[in-house]
Amino acid sequence: MNMKLTALELKQLNPLLEQFRDEEIDSFISFMNSVGFVWLKQEKTFYHDRFKYSIRTMGLDLFIRNHDFINDEIKELEVNYCKNPADYDNTIKGIGFYKGIARSSLICGLIGFLFGWLIFSLKLWIFYELLCLASFIFSTRNQARLERKINSVI
Repeated sequence: MNMKLTALELKQLNPLLEQFRDEEIDSFISFMNSVGFVWLKQEKTFYHDRFKYSIRTMGLDLFIRNHDFINDEIKELEVNYCKNPADYDNTIKGIGFYKGIARSSLICGLIGFLFGWLIFSLKLWIFYELLCLASFIFSTRNQARLERKINSVI
């Protein structure tokens, strides 16, 4: 849900922003909107839909008066996206896919750990747990690899 953000709300989310005047924060919010970021109230983050990229509120105090970092970051994302939009989009989708696999593996492993010994024989139960663990490790490593690929240009 895209909502209009106020300086007061942003100060409540990040107390370090108290040092800035409301006008400075409003200027920053306008800048973020001008470069394509929208405020997602539920996630409490600025989100760029084209690049599927978000910036959390913590650390924004470093950028209120200096927009150059975010400008440079958007330029780098643009360069990376323009080189091969399909590859960029597939990488973003892959990160989401591996996050889902990791989450499912962890949940299945925990449920199996708690209740699997009631259903399976000991050998089958250990095999199931090892399979869940291997799936979790595989998916988190691939997720990290894809995140490094995206962040390598930033």
